Amino acid sequence: KYTLWVQAFTEKHEGTPSPDTVVWTDVQSPGKPEIMSLTCKSGNTLFLRWMRPEVFYRTVDVYAVHYRARQAGAEMEWEQQMVETVNNTINHMMYINNLTTNTAYEVRVRAATQSLVGVKKVHEGEWS
Repeated sequence: KYTLWVQAFTEKHEGTPSPDTVVWTDVQSPGKPEIMSLTCKSGNTLFLRWMRPEVFYRTVDVYAVHYRARQAGAEMEWEQQMVETVNNTINHMMYINNLTTNTAYEVRVRAATQSLVGVKKVHEGEWS
């Protein structure tokens, strides 16, 4: 939090200060998480493990995990699962269930940090 005002000065006089303006600074978006492992656990389940971004401001509050089937000539819609962090953990993991057997999948992870000034604002980082 910063309080700013403007006031003019000359060699002989000092002007009246302007009214105070309060400015809040906010956190920035975190960096990219690093996917450490993505393995098939069964015909329809993937196991995903990733590390917290090296660069973040304050905390990483939530991760968005997106995945979609890869099919030649078709752009499939991304499915999303949100993973909330606990105690600012460094190492994260999850299972992605109910997938189609014998299908290749694309997976990406993005970290996000809650704003300090905007009630529902979230600063999202880059995709892994």
